[in-house]
Amino acid sequence: MNKITKMMGMVVLTGALTGASAIALADSGYEHKPGMSKHGEHSFWDKKSQRKGHHCSKKGDRADVSPEKRQAMMQLKVENKLERLTAKLDLTPKQQVKIREILKDKQLKKQQMRDETRMQIDQVLTAEQRQKIPGHKPG
Repeated sequence: MNKITKMMGMVVLTGALTGASAIALADSGYEHKPGMSKHGEHSFWDKKSQRKGHHCSKKGDRADVSPEKRQAMMQLKVENKLERLTAKLDLTPKQQVKIREILKDKQLKKQQMRDETRMQIDQVLTAEQRQKIPGHKPG
């Protein structure tokens, strides 16, 4: 086979795979909405996602979550991640225990960093500006 024939074969194969992917995506019911990132959520800068009643507006409600519920959600994330790693890597029980602790520590550090960032930002803002933050608790 010469180079042109091989190249044409690759072009046809690529087109077929692209078409098959598009058909599978269409059959899945997925709908890409304007302003969505490749992960399916609106970007930070998209003001529509901040509107009341918008399908992404629920994210702003996280400030109303109790510490117990937040802890339970963090634990669920850890367990889900560990489950995926165990299935993919065939982890031993010993490895699972160690990795669970690593993931818990990571979650705790992330929460501490978010809290510290919020406090630092609060120190820069005026009282009037802080009141505009959804779910802001004076403190």
